[in-house]
Amino acid sequence: MSDYSNYSIAPVYLVRSWISSQFLNSTLVNQIDYNNIDPIIPVQDVDKTSKALGKLPYIVYSSSPAITFNQEVYYIKEEIMRVSTLSNNVNQLNAISNFLVDILDRRDLTAFDINTFSASEAVNFKTFTMIRSSEIEPVDQPAGRFVQTITFKYSYTRPLDSSGRFAI
Repeated sequence: MSDYSNYSIAPVYLVRSWISSQFLNSTLVNQIDYNNIDPIIPVQDVDKTSKALGKLPYIVYSSSPAITFNQEVYYIKEEIMRVSTLSNNVNQLNAISNFLVDILDRRDLTAFDINTFSASEAVNFKTFTMIRSSEIEPVDQPAGRFVQTITFKYSYTRPLDSSGRFAI
């Protein structure tokens, strides 16, 4: 009988790790400037991490389960991920936002890339789609940063055991 999965394996962490790798290896930023601080921050850690990053651009993310309407395909899960880019430079903000759309709004190609990167047996991404993008919000924070939020939806499956529970 299965122990019904390793529930600590969260799809959003696999996505975050892949975005971080893509971002730090892009020409948009100098990885050395980040001094081993990951610039992809969960919304819960913004206060402590944003201070350490100083004026460097960073990305804040959050996720939540999406309602799945097709009850016949209950094993396909969906989540919504919001990524907010913060930067003191509006041109840099535009470039990073365009980069995020480019890497995340490629449907099954993005899913394939993340599956290859993570090599996880517990999560198999199926598709990614951008569902919303906000306009650039004016500076209203003490650090003087502009912010833009892009919302994506992704679907994935997990291996199931004979009772229909997560097997890994």
